[in-house]
Amino acid sequence: MKKIYLFNRIFLLIGLVSFTAFGQTVAYEGNFGNATLQSSYTADITLNLQSKQWFASYRYHSVSDFRLGNNASAKVPTKFIQAAPQGASIEMLWDIENVKTISLTTSTTYGTIQKWYIFESVDQGNSWQEVASQDHISNAKWTYTASSTKSLGTRYAFIVTGTSNPRVRLTDISITTEVPTNFPPIVSSKTITGTYGVLLSDGTVTATGNPTSWTQTGTLPLGITFDNGVFSGTPEQAGTFTTQVTATNGHGTSDPANVTFEIAKANQTVNYTFENLTQDQGTTFAGLPTQTEQGINIVYTSADNSIVSTNGNILSFEGIGSTTITATALSTDNFNEYTTTFDVRANDPNATYCFEETFDGLKGNNTSGNGSNTAWNGNSNFPTTSSAYQAGEAVRLGTSSKTGAITSKTLDEISGNVTVSFDVKGWTSVEGSMNVTLGTETKNVTYIATIANAFENVTVSFDNVAAGSTLKLETSAKRAFIDNVKIQCSATNSSTTWENGAWSNGEPDLTKEAVLKAVPTAGFCAKKLTVENEITIPAGITITVENEVVNNATLRFEHGAYLIQNNNSAVNVGPAMFDRSSTPIYRLENLMWSSPVINQNIFEISPNTLTNRFARFLESTNDWTENVTATDNFKAGELISFRAPNNYNNYGEGDAQVFESSFRGQLFNGEVTIPVTKTSKGNNAVGNPYASPLSLDALIAANTSVGVNSVYVWTHSKPIVNGAYQGSNWAIYNGIGWNDPAMTSPNIDIAQGFIVKVANAGNLVLNNAMRTSANGPVYYKEQKDRYWLSLSNNQGKINSSLIGYVNGSTNKFDQNFDAQPFDNNNEGLYSVLNNDLFVIQGRGDFNNEDSFDLTFNVKKAGTYQINLEKFEGVFENQNIYLVDKKLDKVFNLSELKSYSFDTKAGEINDRFSINYQNKTLSTNDLSKKGLVVYAQNKQITISSKESIKSIKLVDISGRQLQNIQNINTKNYVINLNVNPQVVVVVVENTNGTTESRKVILK
Repeated sequence: MKKIYLFNRIFLLIGLVSFTAFGQTVAYEGNFGNATLQSSYTADITLNLQSKQWFASYRYHSVSDFRLGNNASAKVPTKFIQAAPQGASIEMLWDIENVKTISLTTSTTYGTIQKWYIFESVDQGNSWQEVASQDHISNAKWTYTASSTKSLGTRYAFIVTGTSNPRVRLTDISITTEVPTNFPPIVSSKTITGTYGVLLSDGTVTATGNPTSWTQTGTLPLGITFDNGVFSGTPEQAGTFTTQVTATNGHGTSDPANVTFEIAKANQTVNYTFENLTQDQGTTFAGLPTQTEQGINIVYTSADNSIVSTNGNILSFEGIGSTTITATALSTDNFNEYTTTFDVRANDPNATYCFEETFDGLKGNNTSGNGSNTAWNGNSNFPTTSSAYQAGEAVRLGTSSKTGAITSKTLDEISGNVTVSFDVKGWTSVEGSMNVTLGTETKNVTYIATIANAFENVTVSFDNVAAGSTLKLETSAKRAFIDNVKIQCSATNSSTTWENGAWSNGEPDLTKEAVLKAVPTAGFCAKKLTVENEITIPAGITITVENEVVNNATLRFEHGAYLIQNNNSAVNVGPAMFDRSSTPIYRLENLMWSSPVINQNIFEISPNTLTNRFARFLESTNDWTENVTATDNFKAGELISFRAPNNYNNYGEGDAQVFESSFRGQLFNGEVTIPVTKTSKGNNAVGNPYASPLSLDALIAANTSVGVNSVYVWTHSKPIVNGAYQGSNWAIYNGIGWNDPAMTSPNIDIAQGFIVKVANAGNLVLNNAMRTSANGPVYYKEQKDRYWLSLSNNQGKINSSLIGYVNGSTNKFDQNFDAQPFDNNNEGLYSVLNNDLFVIQGRGDFNNEDSFDLTFNVKKAGTYQINLEKFEGVFENQNIYLVDKKLDKVFNLSELKSYSFDTKAGEINDRFSINYQNKTLSTNDLSKKGLVVYAQNKQITISSKESIKSIKLVDISGRQLQNIQNINTKNYVINLNVNPQVVVVVVENTNGTTESRKVILK
C-alpha cells in the first residue's frame, strides 16, 4: 500500500505556543541562525547545529541570517533530482528513528522560489527517495507528517528550486518522534546446546508482542520437535544445525530469527573396570570387553609388544617387565573417541618370593566386627606397627577414627624390578584404599571386597628398587584387613658384580644390573651400570646399558672403547672421561671434533692451539668463523674446528704427530635436537654427541623432514704443502656409500664432527636409536652395483669418485644419491651431470647402454692416472671402459685398473667418458656431440653445430701442420698433400668451446 504524506502550511503567529500531540516527543530543535561556520555563499559545506551535523550544497550565513542557495548559478544535486534544476539542498548527516513530524520555518526569499521538496534516506544517505513536495509560499512554516513511523535509522533533506538564483532564509527546525504501541513480535536469536542422547534442557525461544502463533522452517536435529515457541526432545544426531523461527500476533509477523543447535557428541562408556594386571610370562588374558556399550569396537594396543602383545581382546604375556595397554574405540558421527590405559606386568614364572609373610598364628577373626580387637606388635618381618590388630591369621589395620600401618625390616636382598602382592578386604564397607610404599616410591591400590567377602588379591609393581629399602602397608582411611604379603623377585632383576675376573651372579644383560669393581675383559650389556672403583675401559670393548650409568668412583674410556645407552630418558650420575686420538697430523692441519660429555670447555681440548684457530661453521655464509671464546663449552651435537697445537712440526720439517686429548664430564644421553637452516647451500655443522659411534644410515632415514642429502667428514689423507692441501680432505657419504673406498664404515666415530647438507630448514634429531656398537666395516645383505674411480699422480691419490646403480636413483639429480664436492678445491676427477660436478652419482638401474662424461681438474701439467680402485655387484663381471676422446681410443679399465695420460693444467671437461661397451664414438655419436670430422682423398671435412673460429692440425708428435684462423662458418674442408698418417684436428668455436677429433689420412 502506498504511504500518504502530508505537507502542511502553517503561518507564523507572534506569541504562538508550540506543543506536541499526545505520545509525541520533541527529539530535535534549533535555529539555523545559530549554526557554526559562518561565511559568505559557500558550496558543499558541513555545519553543526545543536551538536548534529548538516550538509548544504550552497548556503550563506552571517550572524543570524542563514540562507539556503547561492547568489550565482547553482543546481540541486542529481542524487535528489536527476534533472538538476536551479536550487540547493540541505541534508541531515545523522540518523533518527520513529520520526513523526518535521517542521521547518522560512522567511525572506531571493530570486524566485518555485517549489519545496522533502527527501528521505534509510541507508545513511547512500540513496534518497522523495516523500513530499509543495509549491512555495512566502514566510511559511513547512511541516511534514509521516503516515507511519520507522523504527530504523532515517535521514531527511530539504530541497528548494526556482529561477533567478533562488535563495531562502531558514530559521527554526523541529523534529518530533512517536514510538508505536502496536507492532509485530520481535523474535530473539538463540543458540541451543545439547548432547547426543540427552534430553534438551533449554529450548524456549523468546519474543516480544505476545505471539499467538509460531512457525519454524529449516533443518532440525533428529529427535527434536518445535511447538508453540519451544524446542524439545532428545537429540539423535550430533552436529551444528540452523533453523528459522517467526512469531505472529494481531499486528503482523516477525522477521525470521536464527536458532542454532550445537549438539555435542556423547561419550562412549564401557561396562568394565580397567585395572592394572600382572600375570606370568607365557600366559594369556581374554577377559577384556570387545565393544563399548554404544556398539563400537575396542582396539587394544601395547606400548611394548615384546612384553605384552595384543590380538583382539586377548593379551599375551610374551616377555618379562612392565608396559602399558591402551584401549581405544574410535569416534563416530555421534560419539567421541573412547580411550583409557592400564598397566600390565609379565612376571618371570620361575621367579621365587624373596619376601613372604602369612601372619600364621594370629588369634581372632576377620569375618566380624568384634573379632580383631587385640593389638599386634609385629614380628621379625614387620617389626614396626601402628594401630595394628590380630585378626585370625591376618592383620587389621586402623580403627574407626584413624589409619593403621605396618613397616617391614630392611630388605637387603631385594633390588631392581619387583612385584608386591597381598590379600585385602575392607570393613563392613570399603572405607578407603591401601598405600603401598617400597623404598622412596608410594603407590595407591584400590579394592572392593568387604568383611563379609573373601580376601581380594592385589598386586603392585615397582621398578629400580634400591637394595636396603623397606615395605610399608598403610590404610588411606580407617580400617582394612591384610594377609599373605609377598614380594616376587625375578632372577633377571638381580644385579651382578665384576670382580676378581668373574661375574658374581652370572653375566649381566639388559634386564640385570652390573656393578664394576674391576676392569672388564670383554664387552657386556646391563640394565644399569654402577662403577664402584677406578675403572679404565680398554680399547675394543663396547658396553651397552639399557638405563643410566652411575659413577661412584672413576670411569675412563680409552680411545676405541664405547658406551651405548638405549633409554633416551635415562639420567646419568657422575662424570666420565673419554680419551681421543687423531691420525698423525702436522701443525697447520685442522681437527673437527664434538664432545660426548656435558660442559666440556672447548679451549681445554687443545691448550697449545692458538685461541684464534678455533672456529664454527655457519650455513648462512657457507664458511668458518673464529668466534670461540675462553668460556665456551661444547653444546650437544656441536662441531668445533681447531688447528693442531702450534708446537707441532710443519709438513716436510719432521714427522707428523698423533694428537691426543680427553673429554671430562657427565655423559650426553638421549635425544638431541639441532636446528638446521637452508639460507645458503644447506651445509650445517653437527657432531656426534654420544659415547659411541653414530649410524649415518639411521640419521639420514630419521630426518626426512629436513632432507639430508650428503654427509661430509674431514679426513687427514691430504697434507698441507706450502700452505695448501694437496687435494680435498672431505670424505662424502650418501645413500650409495662413501666416495672414498678406503672408508668402510657407515658410522661416525665418537667425538667426530661432520657437515650435513639439507634440502629444508628445520630440526635435525639425534637419538639413542642411532647409536651403534661398531665402527668397523659394514656388510650389506644385498651388494650394491657400484665402483670407485680415482685420479692420482706421482705424489699420490688426489681424490676418489663413486658411481652407483641403485634402486631409487635416476639419471637426473637425486637428493639421496648425488653428492657434489664440499669446497671450491675441485682438483680431482668427477662425473658430470647437467654440467655440474659430482663425487657421488647414482644412475638408476644398470644398463650397459649407459654412458656419461668425466671432468678432471689439475693444478699442474704432467702425467696423471685414472684408476679403477674398487668395484662391486654387477661390475664383478661387467667391464668398465674409459673413452679418451683426444686419442679416439677406448680402454678397458676393468683389465688395466689404471690409465696414464699427459695433460695441461686446468679443468678439462671434453676428453674422457665412461661406457660399458667396447666401442668408439660413431659419426652419429660425434654429430650428437656437435662436431663431425672425417678424412677422404687427402681432404679433411669438418662440420660443427657452432660457428668455427679456428682449426689446428697436429700430428702425433705434437708438430703443428696448419693453423687456420677467422673461419666463421660451420663447415670447412682442408686439402692436404701429406703422407698417410694420424692427424689430430683441434676446432675452436666462436662461442669459446674447443673440441678435438683424430682422423687417419690414407
